[in-house]
Amino acid sequence: MSNRKTTYTKRETLRLHKKMWNWLAENSERQKRDWPDWEELLVINATHCLACLYDNQKGSVTAAKCQNCPIDWEISKSHPEVHVYMCEASLYGCWRRLPLEDKRRSILAKKIANLMPKNRLKKHRHKNLP
Repeated sequence: MSNRKTTYTKRETLRLHKKMWNWLAENSERQKRDWPDWEELLVINATHCLACLYDNQKGSVTAAKCQNCPIDWEISKSHPEVHVYMCEASLYGCWRRLPLEDKRRSILAKKIANLMPKNRLKKHRHKNLP
């Protein structure tokens, strides 16, 4: 019997998200599914996304709902297309569409690793209001 976890708290999800994207920044020619730590996680979803995994745990019927996604993907307001996943209109969508050999993938992965959680962003935005 495996002693690996099958569910993750928001804090754990955010920590693993950051860890994976920092690894991708250092290994820009690799894909999310190549992250070596997936071997230690029992639950892997089709998107190989920790945020989608958390979203599903919290009750979204499909990963595409994104209702409980813990990441503020900073969705581009000028992005005209409607995507199944909200992150497709963000830095992630740009990263995913770049060729594996494109060095900009490393820069984008680092930015994705440092995206703010949704609730912290709300607190941060309101912190400077009068």
